Formats: sequence, C-alpha cells, structure tokens
Amino acid sequence: MLKEEQAAELLRRCEAIADRRLDNLRGNLHRAETRAAAVWEMLVFEAISQLGHVEYEDPSGGPDVKLHFSGNRSVWIEIAYQNPRFEDEERRSNAVIDWVNSERKRIGFAGSISCDFFGESNNPPGPVRIVPSLHDRKVFLRDPEVLAFFSRLKDPLSDIHQVTLKRWTVTLTAKPKPSQFLISGGMLQESPRLVQEHAVYRKLLKKRNQHKVEGPRVICIGSDTSRAVGLNQSARLINLESVLSAA
Repeated sequence: MLKEEQAAELLRRCEAIADRRLDNLRGNLHRAETRAAAVWEMLVFEAISQLGHVEYEDPSGGPDVKLHFSGNRSVWIEIAYQNPRFEDEERRSNAVIDWVNSERKRIGFAGSISCDFFGESNNPPGPVRIVPSLHDRKVFLRDPEVLAFFSRLKDPLSDIHQVTLKRWTVTLTAKPKPSQFLISGGMLQESPRLVQEHAVYRKLLKKRNQHKVEGPRVICIGSDTSRAVGLNQSARLINLESVLSAA
C-alpha cells in the first residue's frame, strides 16, 4: 500500500493523463474498503499510459481503459482487484484470537495458547470456517467448552490441554511452556477443489460477461490480500496456471 502523499501524487498523474477530474477514483480512495482497489487501478492505468494513447472510463460504457497503438490498433484493458473470498471469516477468526489472548491475560495464564481453525475439507470452495460473529465475544467466552478450557488453566498446567469446540471450527491448545504470543493456524480457506470455484476463475468469467467488446481484451488482476493471486501456490490443490488456462 502506498503512503498518502504517494497516492495523492499518483492520482494527480492519472488525472493529468485522463485530462479530467476522476471523481470515482477520488471517492474510492476515501473509503477504507475500496482504497486498495483504487490504488491498484491507478498503478495499472499510469503504467498503461506509457504504452500509447489511452481513453479512460468511456461514458458510453465498456472496460476501464482503451489503449491505442499506431495504425488504428487498440486493445481493451480491464483493471480488477481481488478481495479475499472469505475475508469475513478471516476477520472473525482474528477476533477470536484477540478474545482468547485477552482472556489468557485476564486469568494470568503464563503458558502458551494456540487457536487452530479448520473447516469441512470437502467443500468445493475450500474448508470454510464456522466462527462467531464480531459482536459475539461474550457468547464465545461463555460457551461451556470455552469456560471449561480456561477454568482448567487457572491451576498449574503440567501437560498439554486441548479442546476442539463443537459449536465452531476452532481447536484451543494450551501448553505450560511460557510464551509472550498467541499462536494461530489451521487449514487454508482459499484453496478450492474445483477450478470453477477458484477466485481468479470466477473473476475472469464475471469480467467476460460484464462487457461485450470487439477486439482483444486484457484483464489485470491484482491484490495485496488475496491468497488466490499470490506467488506461493505450493499449498494449493489447483495452481494458477491451470485456472487461467481453463478460463
């Protein structure tokens, strides 16, 4: 992510290239949930402009950019930002980690606790987690299994103490060895079993159906949060190259 002054300079360049005020981009930069996508759009647009004359956001509709080359040749370019498909579950998982860590400190447990998240491994989109809502902190901490887990930690612990919760896809593990941090892990959510469930495949098909254009079209997908477009594909059942080929 760029610093604020860097984003402002990039916006100035994009508006100079487009020769007009880009109100949609400005609005997206002001909102936290769309800021990263707006920065990605500016980075791609500014880079494309170095290849030839560009038209940006045609009022009559169509893809984001039309890039003109010499000899009446042109190509349509769409700019897409990929959010994590299970962003809400990730956010709620992080909340659970915070709740467990706060409770660990409250009862004065000196050992270490880990939160491991899992899900139904046969789900076509991947092992989606079942975790509490963000406002369910009290519900989680008052769950009988969670209460029993922390009650056991009030006495000296000589061995590993573990519980897999029935209500949520969470395993809590306490160890007597002291640690300053709370560890978390578990099954990778964004790891689909079918090509058609892959986030990049779904994004490409959505863009294909969004506009009908003549001539070649390039779709630039980027993200700083989605594992689906990350470079490390070793943990995936389906690699990105096969997804792109299928799409």
